[in-house]
Amino acid sequence: MAGITVLPQEIILLIADYLDRRDHHRLATTCHNLYRSLVSLLWKEVYIQSDFPRINITLNGERVHILPDRPVITSTRLEQHAFFVDHLSLHGPFSSEHYAIVFPQLHTLGIYLDTSYHVPSDDNYVGFNSASDTFMRAEQHRHRARLIQLNPTIKEIKIRTCDPQPTADFWNAISSTLSEPTRLYVSDLSRTGGETLASFWKACTLFEEIDCWANNLEATRVMSQLSFPRLKRVSFYSSDKFDQGFCTEDQVAWFRRCSNLTRLHWTFDLHKFPASKFREALEQESWPNLEDLSLEELDRWDDALAVTLSHLPPLRRFRLRSAEFGPLTFNTLRTRIFGTLRALDLTGNVYVTSRMALDVLTECVHLEDFSGVIIYAQEIDNESQPWACLGLERLSTIIICSPDASTSKNAFEALSRLTRLTTLDIGLDKLEISELSYLVPRDMRHLPWSLEYGLGQLSTLTKLRTVSLVDSNQELLTDEDVEWTVDNLPALEQVRGRLCVDPVRQKRLTGVLGRCGVLHVDVGRHQQ
Repeated sequence: MAGITVLPQEIILLIADYLDRRDHHRLATTCHNLYRSLVSLLWKEVYIQSDFPRINITLNGERVHILPDRPVITSTRLEQHAFFVDHLSLHGPFSSEHYAIVFPQLHTLGIYLDTSYHVPSDDNYVGFNSASDTFMRAEQHRHRARLIQLNPTIKEIKIRTCDPQPTADFWNAISSTLSEPTRLYVSDLSRTGGETLASFWKACTLFEEIDCWANNLEATRVMSQLSFPRLKRVSFYSSDKFDQGFCTEDQVAWFRRCSNLTRLHWTFDLHKFPASKFREALEQESWPNLEDLSLEELDRWDDALAVTLSHLPPLRRFRLRSAEFGPLTFNTLRTRIFGTLRALDLTGNVYVTSRMALDVLTECVHLEDFSGVIIYAQEIDNESQPWACLGLERLSTIIICSPDASTSKNAFEALSRLTRLTTLDIGLDKLEISELSYLVPRDMRHLPWSLEYGLGQLSTLTKLRTVSLVDSNQELLTDEDVEWTVDNLPALEQVRGRLCVDPVRQKRLTGVLGRCGVLHVDVGRHQQ
């Protein structure tokens, strides 16, 4: 009987597309013919961990050696397979030979810096030579600049920095070498100023997307001399501990120089939101193409926040985190963006009421993704105020009902009409809220995932792939409920949340899911 090795290589690669990376490795080790067929897949994404000593120093001065979790790929072997590499990730410092390789098809470069790596020294040497380590890390930045200069095909760069920070030469290599790169991800950028900071911002002008987490950046005049015509998507978090650097008002000024923004995700230190500057930018339509806006840690009172957001453009996606979110802000959102919204995330706003959440579901006809806080089932009116978001694909909210089945069946009926749902989170998973007892009256309960309470109405959700349950369901969840779930939700792939307190019964219910190919994730146990 002929085996897989007699198939044409393109057919073998087509079969391999259905396998994950580990299966590629297992299959390739079976024989030389399959290795040759799969070599392009095996080397498409390469992650290399440094073989430099990796040692942490405890508070009492003890040296703790961290062993590598995978074999080191030598520079010679890497160069032999460089043609196949599309994604290269380098964790830690390397010899200069690793940085002198040309990768003809390199698309994504990941650089992950770590202060636990040190210059190799005598095993009997108790301490470390900090001067040698500092020189080594600075030299590594020069090597990385050379790697970029050798590989102009790079489109995405991901870098996690540490002290000493990347040098001006590193950022200049990006500016002088790369042609129309797409995405720059930078984390832990800190205490950067002068020529290095100017070079960093100059490099940023080339990208379409920037995702940056920074601390205590200096202000720089060079920003006023730069334009960012290609920049369309920005995610930016900056902590300015001493209020003396690239403050939030400077950040707004930068955003306003990015006139083609379609997405802005902005997180800032509490009590530092520049409300007047941001409102002015909205009033003057600084971002005419903006579709996706996320604002974190707003500290404005409800009336002030409503005024600040009163000039929002017709957004498709909006996320807001504010301790003072209230009815005035909600009505502003209703007026400005309800007619265009595809995704709305209001989790983390403790003053979002059940009535507000229901108004979103009944008025946002184009909504595809909604994360609220809480819905009281007795406020759902399927007759006079049916949910209008029939294209909803993802819903995350806590639903509260009475102890009997009267209101829960009403909630299940409303859910049953959302026939395009792929993800339903009625637990605490997506909401990231550790305690909701203050919102749940003593005579009420979370919506039970139970046939007795109306679960059977959800047989219309034929596209549902993931369900997240609240832990209080565990006291009512029966074998029949789990069996109905796997029998009547044909697309179901995963159930999240604890099914039962009793470990024996939990194992049995998990087994029912597993036999039908449904993965169970015990979120509560994982969090512990």
